Amino acid sequence: MPTPLAFVMLHRYNELGQEAGVVMSSPIISSSLAQKIIRNTLFNFLGRFWALLVAFLLTPYIVSKLGVQAYGVWALVLAITSYLGLLDFGVGTAFIKYVAEYEARRDYIALNALVSTGFAFYLAMSIVIIAFALIFSDFIVYLFKIPPELVGDALFVLVVAATILALSNAFSVFQGVIAGLQRLDVLNIIAIAVSVPNIVGTILLLQLGYGLRGLILNEVVVFSLTTVLLVITAFRLLPGLQLRPVLCTFASLRQLISYGLKVQVSQLADLASSQMDKLLIGYFLGLSSVSLYELGAKVVLTGKRLSRVMVSAVLPAASEIEARQDEETLRRLYIRGSKYLVLIAAPLMFFILAGAPALIRAWLGPGYAQSVLVIQFLGLGHLVHLLTGIGTAIAKGIGKPEYETQYTLILLVLQTVFGVALVIKLGFLGILIATPISLLISSSYFMFIFHRYLQMPLRQFGCDVYLKPLGACFLASLAVLTVDHALARFYLAQGRLVALSILGVEALLFSVIYLVFLWYSRYLDEYDRKLLHVHLWIQRVKLPR
Repeated sequence: MPTPLAFVMLHRYNELGQEAGVVMSSPIISSSLAQKIIRNTLFNFLGRFWALLVAFLLTPYIVSKLGVQAYGVWALVLAITSYLGLLDFGVGTAFIKYVAEYEARRDYIALNALVSTGFAFYLAMSIVIIAFALIFSDFIVYLFKIPPELVGDALFVLVVAATILALSNAFSVFQGVIAGLQRLDVLNIIAIAVSVPNIVGTILLLQLGYGLRGLILNEVVVFSLTTVLLVITAFRLLPGLQLRPVLCTFASLRQLISYGLKVQVSQLADLASSQMDKLLIGYFLGLSSVSLYELGAKVVLTGKRLSRVMVSAVLPAASEIEARQDEETLRRLYIRGSKYLVLIAAPLMFFILAGAPALIRAWLGPGYAQSVLVIQFLGLGHLVHLLTGIGTAIAKGIGKPEYETQYTLILLVLQTVFGVALVIKLGFLGILIATPISLLISSSYFMFIFHRYLQMPLRQFGCDVYLKPLGACFLASLAVLTVDHALARFYLAQGRLVALSILGVEALLFSVIYLVFLWYSRYLDEYDRKLLHVHLWIQRVKLPR
């Protein structure tokens, strides 16, 4: 089923002058750009959903075959290599921005210089990453106290994983080309296609008893297949693409690193802030509290990732609009994108918050009351943080990544200061308070500076775009909380199946109240109502062959 953003950007209605209380006189986003966003958003959702489904189903099998300790080694190696991935200096995001910009200008000389320079840069960094893994692998294994019987496997997996990461960085330039051309549908099709041999290989190698070494060798096969598909696809989508050393320029390297470093600081701060709460809990409260926190946070972050399906489609679209110097269309993209992001994100996050007791009971069973509290406290904070997604994507698309960098650094500082102070004073509850407060303050700062740049009144924007969906979610949540409180004693005494049934009833109740409120509050304007007819979707949207 297409997302609301897909419906709203499906066709062009020049006669509509007023939308959701915000007056705009110029035409809506062009039909060709709208089709790109529609296609990318739909396939992003399919790809994200499929990846989460595969992970959900495959993880229990991997744990059962490896055992808890060996699986811990696997998880640890993945965490370490994620930090090594930061050695790309944010160049990957820069590719998407500048490929989209140069393609819109038809400047293929600059585009080929960018690709050739980026590939050479990544090859150089690959040597650094692999050397780092070879030199420090023994120290890393010793640092994390790997059991002696697993040391050999851990060293092998770490070095091979670092090598895969290094080479995948180099060949990610072709992924950047495809994303910059706004063909995220193709990237998601490739990801779904290679997941099939990945699943088969994982099951086969573990079944044959190859353990950790089998898992990492399977990753080598999957990486090789993915790389071949990315290279072939990039050259087919962009026939004029050239990759030659003679095309490398210092100007392109400066451009990539200058932009990439701003993004990288933001990514580093975001990675640190996302781990800070768990580090503080582990240091002050112990590993059992970390586990309970992680389980609740995983639910919230899964909902957050599903809600962000449209955000990645906005960055290259914003770059294309910026290349045409069309500020009015850029504002419209921000308004429409934010409007439909809140339509998706708010009900999902509010329902997770309100239905947390039944959700945790159905998923994990009894004994996880603290995880329920984690969901209820973190849900609102991460919703506010999520609503900046369209703005941060546009900011990076128009060459202003420093806006996201500033507010992410503020988030890291606030989360550290509030976290330490409140965990000492209030314990586990202190972290649950510190994280959403930090998210709220830092996200508000970003909204302020971004709206100042766009010259859009923030208060009017908030009332027009956010007020009605959030009000509808609040009423629906109250109804769900009332039902859940009334039935809690019943389903807590029963098994997971009963809790799952109750969760389904609560989801239906929430959806009905939310949709009825939005319909009668007339949040969807004339433009939306026309485009929300199913027959228009069938007639206009053509999926790529």
